[in-house]
Amino acid sequence: MPSLIKCLKNSGNFNYILVGVDSVSAGQSKDILDSYYQVPNGSDVEYNDKLLEVALKERVDFILPGSDEEALSISKNINKFNDSGITAIVSNIDTLELISNKLETYKVLSKHGLRIPEYEVVNSIEEIKKSLGKYQYPQKTVISKPSNGRGGRGLHVFKGEDAPPSWLGNGMRESRVDKEGFTDELLKKAVYKDGLVMPALTVPAYDVDVMAVEGNVKTVVVRERINPSGIPFQGNKVLNNKAIEDYCVEIARILNLDGLHDIDLMTNSEGEPCIVEVNPRPSGSLAASLTAGIPVIDIAILALLGEKVPNMCIKSDITVSIDVNNIMSVST
Repeated sequence: MPSLIKCLKNSGNFNYILVGVDSVSAGQSKDILDSYYQVPNGSDVEYNDKLLEVALKERVDFILPGSDEEALSISKNINKFNDSGITAIVSNIDTLELISNKLETYKVLSKHGLRIPEYEVVNSIEEIKKSLGKYQYPQKTVISKPSNGRGGRGLHVFKGEDAPPSWLGNGMRESRVDKEGFTDELLKKAVYKDGLVMPALTVPAYDVDVMAVEGNVKTVVVRERINPSGIPFQGNKVLNNKAIEDYCVEIARILNLDGLHDIDLMTNSEGEPCIVEVNPRPSGSLAASLTAGIPVIDIAILALLGEKVPNMCIKSDITVSIDVNNIMSVST
């Protein structure tokens, strides 16, 4: 976040006044923000009223949500902000509810002929076992997860004999299951309504920043993760990759994205980039795109103002790394 704030402060398009809010602490960002307020969590019933109060006090023009809960809450209450002349950079609630459910997202994209992961829907221990067998567990690593899980919540990695990489399934909210731990008691914890079982995708893994207005993409930035899990953030390679750009433009068009979103991709067994999920808000590592010289937030605001949007093109790959002080730097 400090890197993102510094990039905005150096914008060539706008003289930003930056008001930050958080439910806990501004951390290293507090000293470089123009103002800071503590607000309830985005899932709290009082969040929107408090956010609107801050926005009116500070004469805010645009709001950019930083978490799933914030984006969903703001979108549900969008009229409160619109009526006060405040624009939230967020898609409509129907779109956000669609992309918050991976199963429904995959169904819609598949209907339009777009590449999606191979998967089966399961609702019981017996169905999980059957699907795991179909995907050749325990010889191969297989994933199970809830349709509406976010940030790795509820994800189980059933470790196969193919020696999956150590980062897979080792996130704070994920579970990595060895063959010895494969019990009915464990499987009970992996049963969700319309849960998904699928072969493990592999690297490269990508974050793709997409700004769209009613499905019409204004800018798209492809970032390959140096650390495939993305957590902790270790940097990106910002890529000139037309095939991935075109793939994500189609995702945005079909899902009618209308704001700034992060599309997570991994690689399937055929070596093709494949959607994992579309997040309802920007990537937590969006600063990497700005550090690479692509003013994604400027473009979002210019598009919403109806102004001309610069045509940003990556001519060669750019590496964005992070130092011990969490400050990003660029190399080519």
